[in-house]
Amino acid sequence: MTGFRIRTLAAGEGEAARTLMREYLAELGLSFDPARLDADLVDPAAYYAPPQAAFFLAVTQDGEPVGTAAVRPLTADTCELKRMFVRGAYRGRGLGRLLVDAALEFARRAGYRRMKLDSRPDLTAALALYRRSGFRPCADYNGNERAGVFLEKEL
Repeated sequence: MTGFRIRTLAAGEGEAARTLMREYLAELGLSFDPARLDADLVDPAAYYAPPQAAFFLAVTQDGEPVGTAAVRPLTADTCELKRMFVRGAYRGRGLGRLLVDAALEFARRAGYRRMKLDSRPDLTAALALYRRSGFRPCADYNGNERAGVFLEKEL
């Protein structure tokens, strides 16, 4: 796969992240809820600020953002994979795997021992990617009303 790279979101790039997340939510038939469920997207560069969190963009050679992933702390040793999305026209090119790998690498370097995520049962391609990446079922850890599948991976 050539022509793509994974990089962290810079200050002032929040609109790029919000645009991709609005696309993702629209695909799922959900609405953007910045007051509650999507508060992290009001200022994603600040919300996912290092050293314990990160927001990643997959970008084309021309710098166009086409995918996202984020990591945030849950506890001192457990983090959460959030905001995984690849724009439809760019799926099937390995970008999801690159984003997951970047998130896992960041989590290990940040000292986390476990990563959790939530998803939906209808997102079969994403669930297959997570399972190939070593994630296994776990109990509901966050009560997310949009999710129905909960996974974790020891790092």
